[in-house]
Parts: sequence; structure tokens; C-alpha cells
Amino acid sequence: MPHLEHKDLTGAIIGAYYQVYNHTSRTYPEYIYERAMMEELRSRGIATTRQDEYRIVYKDRLVGVQRLDLFVVQQVVVENKVAEHLTPLHKAQTISYLKAVDKPVGLLLNFGSKVPEFNRLYFDPAKRASASVGKTTQEDRFPP
Repeated sequence: MPHLEHKDLTGAIIGAYYQVYNHTSRTYPEYIYERAMMEELRSRGIATTRQDEYRIVYKDRLVGVQRLDLFVVQQVVVENKVAEHLTPLHKAQTISYLKAVDKPVGLLLNFGSKVPEFNRLYFDPAKRASASVGKTTQEDRFPP
């Protein structure tokens, strides 16, 4: 079996996902599941932040900001969705977050499907495009 980076951590996150999925209905907006996941992960002693912002700079100019749903142990990006099923666009969005934080592993979790649905995604940071990224500060905020 091939080596899976952060296997134990992603396993714990997936376990938390099943706990939240099994104890909530499919009718809530995304932020409810995000907060529930945050609580579940923290109750398991897993350090998690939510809505971290990362600025995207192109040719020394701020061109955008990306917000992560959850960033677990500053290693695994977690993107939550409430959809009938996951799409390639959802996967591309999660990969873009991995690029923003220069990390290789992300989980895409769907709380809207009739059965639990998730994807474990991998990105090779060595293949990141030339736009630079960094965590935002109050001075860096991109105007809406």
C-alpha cells in the first residue's frame, strides 16, 4: 500500500466528519457544519482554525484573498460543501486552497448528499504556480 501523508490525521478528521454527518440533518447551511466540525475536532484535542485568510499576490500586487473553511494542525485543509454530490469544481477549489497554503493534503467533505461523501486530495507544492501567497493581516485586506 502506498504511503499516505498525514494518514492518521486525515483518518481522525474523517472520523469527525462521520460523527457530525450522522448527528445532523442535511438541511443546514455550510457554516453550521463548519462550526460543528470545529467543535468535534477540538473535542478530540485536534488543533483547528477556521476561516484563515491567505492573500494571493501577482506581480507584487494583491489580486485576491482565499479563506479556508478549516485548517487542521496547520497541515490539512478541510473544505466543507452542502451539495447533492461533489463536482470537479469543488475539487479544483480545494486544490487552490492547498496551493495557497503550500500544503499537500486536503479533505473535501460533503454534508448535503444522501450518503456520506468525501475526497482526499493531494497537491505537490513543487508544482505551484508563480503567484505568491501569504497569510493576510488587517493592512492586507483586499477590498470587496
